[in-house]
Amino acid sequence: MKILLSMLFIIIAVVALILIIIINTLNASGLAGREEYKPEPADPSAVERLAGAVRLATVSHYDKSKDDLNAHRQFQAYLTECFPLFHKVAERTVLSEYAVIYCWHGKNESLPPVLLTAHYDVVPADASKWSRPPFAAVSEDGYLWGRGTLDTKNTLMSSLEAAESLCRDGFQPERTVYFAFGGDEEITGSHGALKSMEWFQEQGINFEWMWDEGAITADGLMPGIRGKLSLIGTAEKGQVNVLLKAVSENGGHAAMPPKLTPTGRIARAVARIEAKPFRLRWLKTTRLFFKRMAAAGIPVYRVAMSNLWLTGGLLKLVLGGSPNTAALLRTTMAPTMIRGSHKENVLADEAEAVVNVRILPGDSVEGVLHRIKKVVADEKVSVGLISADDADEPVFESSIKAEGYQLLEQMLKETISDTIVLPYLATTASDSRHYAPVCRDIYRYAPMILNQEELDRIHGVDERISFENYGLSIRSYLCLMKKL
Repeated sequence: MKILLSMLFIIIAVVALILIIIINTLNASGLAGREEYKPEPADPSAVERLAGAVRLATVSHYDKSKDDLNAHRQFQAYLTECFPLFHKVAERTVLSEYAVIYCWHGKNESLPPVLLTAHYDVVPADASKWSRPPFAAVSEDGYLWGRGTLDTKNTLMSSLEAAESLCRDGFQPERTVYFAFGGDEEITGSHGALKSMEWFQEQGINFEWMWDEGAITADGLMPGIRGKLSLIGTAEKGQVNVLLKAVSENGGHAAMPPKLTPTGRIARAVARIEAKPFRLRWLKTTRLFFKRMAAAGIPVYRVAMSNLWLTGGLLKLVLGGSPNTAALLRTTMAPTMIRGSHKENVLADEAEAVVNVRILPGDSVEGVLHRIKKVVADEKVSVGLISADDADEPVFESSIKAEGYQLLEQMLKETISDTIVLPYLATTASDSRHYAPVCRDIYRYAPMILNQEELDRIHGVDERISFENYGLSIRSYLCLMKKL
């Protein structure tokens, strides 16, 4: 009798398990029945205004003396020319060539404001490698070519295009909207976004939520995933550059080397770091990311991703085997630079290595340094920061149930009808990290649909934006602002 009861219990448990898997898989509904997205190009006059912004070469350099501050000033002035109606109703505060802030007062001043941000500086461009001059802003074949068309003069200009259009219609948002534009995001944001955040603190201004760049709508970027995935960054990895250094009192000729040279110590330290990565772990954001992605997956993906309670451990190991997905599940450590002797037959009296670390929320800069020291396990190898100014803690996970995420999700469903919206861990730094002290929730998304080839143009050669993507960006900001 006991054996029969045990067998019955096992059968019931197995049936229940199968039913749970089937229900979860079916609940990961696909895209059937959704209207296909139909792209619409931006108005030619809006494209030309973006072209004018691109022609101003607001290039950022680590050596600030190389920055063309006149170009930054011209850009700020250009905004007043392009959007006269908005400038009549909005308060404009210029903190420096690297920071300009706008306040668009809402009807209900008792509501906490929201913040929209973008940056107008760009990375350098080697014109000899481009098919069209990077700052000529050539319009051709349905594209506007030029540095900054994707990162992020497009979002800056489209947000103001939307605001200008609404001002023309006599619209006023229900709540106050701030716009903060930075001019050095590509370096550290310390003269732009950081100074803007400090100004907000001085004014006693705190935001319900903010919207910055940081993710896109991906089209065909992941094998086994059908359709478009709109990624909203709800968390952001921190980053720090760690310096390993070994010093010897004895340099000399390479013909008579000691048992272990500074270069050898550094090489061993780097090998130990690569051999002992941080452990893989799920964040709330990454769990939701893969669970919601199940709706667009082939059947085997749908089963695995919609039942993470069962498959999470195995899936974590599988994802950890790919550099692209492992970065979503662990703090990564990448040795990027090694320096030893200046000559092939001379022993180095000093050797160094730089390890670029991208820190998962839940870890910290201090914890990273402690772990690296423990893993290196060599008293003659010092471990420290290259610069305290270049160390950023990870940014907290923002809620997908909060107003900001819900409004962005509604915006995406209205503007890109056949997309699935996912929370996402941003693995690269943005200006948004500087605003964490004054924002309850932070969301990162740039309204454009990109495939891998287009994505590679960001910071690369022949950066360009399609007229359709720019039209989408303007419509997205219009859609959102009407809801504020």
